[in-house]
Amino acid sequence: MPNCNECRWLEGSTCKAIPTSWPVTPVNLVRACTIAINEEYCRLITAGTRVLEIGCGIWSPIYEHCKKVGAKYDGIDISEYYYGQRTIATRIESVEHLSFPDETFDLVIGNQTLEHWNESGCRPEKGLYQCFRVCRVGGLVLMNVPIHFHGARMFVEGNLEAINNLFSQFSSEVHFIPWRRHSSPLKFVDLLENYSYPGERGTYTLAIKAVRQPPLPAIPKGYHCRWRPIREMLDHKVDFLFYKMWKQVLDAWHKVSS
Repeated sequence: MPNCNECRWLEGSTCKAIPTSWPVTPVNLVRACTIAINEEYCRLITAGTRVLEIGCGIWSPIYEHCKKVGAKYDGIDISEYYYGQRTIATRIESVEHLSFPDETFDLVIGNQTLEHWNESGCRPEKGLYQCFRVCRVGGLVLMNVPIHFHGARMFVEGNLEAINNLFSQFSSEVHFIPWRRHSSPLKFVDLLENYSYPGERGTYTLAIKAVRQPPLPAIPKGYHCRWRPIREMLDHKVDFLFYKMWKQVLDAWHKVSS
């Protein structure tokens, strides 16, 4: 269990992983860990490494590093444009329906994406199956997700057993590395303040590393219900849905009143 005191990005009581261009917000205090995690990913990427990034968006440190060292990069996203800018995706498709052949990649990487797959109609089990399918045997599936913040219920509640069970269907070598879980001397971040979720409090980023091993199980089934509101109701506790709606009402009121 690493803590902030052991992180090489810590200088005094300041996290140097936070870009100076970022506004100082509680969310960014947690997202800074993704910068440090991606540096760890880049250490695994050399000339000729075949990399797939899930949900690559319009910019990615993985993409930039692959260009720099001569690695083979592919990225997927469900949208061709975000905020008027073209994504860096080489294919526009869902992780649920990856069109790459089996064992195409050495590394499959997902930054802050897995927790949102269910929102787009992709059952996490089915998306992960595809990630492991296109990864070579002995390769790595690398994901990082926020804990106690948003997304599917297992991530909101920080249910590490459920997350481990999700990955262990496809690999017997699954490793969890929590970033900023023990944040001293940095500021404690609780992005779900006032919501009484079970377990310990405090938002942090969980890095997940899993080794691709044969054989893969049968392909999991997708969602029977494709309508997001129904899936949200089935996936989350009622009190969390009310909490989420109340926060949205308060945020809208603050915008109007200011």
